[in-house]
Formats: sequence, C-alpha cells, structure tokens
Amino acid sequence: MEYGNKNITLSILNKLCSLFGCSESYLLCRSSEFDYEKFALRSTIIETDDLEGIASMNRIYMSMKYITSKMDD
Repeated sequence: MEYGNKNITLSILNKLCSLFGCSESYLLCRSSEFDYEKFALRSTIIETDDLEGIASMNRIYMSMKYITSKMDD
C-alpha cells in the first residue's frame, strides 16, 4: 500500500481515516492539511475494541468540526 503495489477498498480507506482522524485526501497524499485533536489513552495493551473506540472518537470530532465550520459560514 505504501509503495503503490496494493489497492485498498473504500471501506478500508474510511476505517483508516477514522482511526487516524484524517481526511481521505491527506491519507492519499493529495493534501498536507491535517488538523487533529489530541486525547490520551492510557493502556499497556491496545486491543481491537480500543482501536474501534479511537476511531469512533475521531469520527465524532471530525463531524463536530464540520458542523461547526458550516455554522460559521
């Protein structure tokens, strides 16, 4: 994937964007804009549920940021 040898599905792309809290454009190197929110996760072992929780928090943050930007317009 990093070297352009593998294709990813739209579903995987959306999951990666949610996990890392970035846009598709950023993940595909089409944009350098990356505005993220910092939060703390204190754990010695990260499990699938933890990753799903991080992705959910990032989706909520990105949705709130989008709504706020539309309200400001």
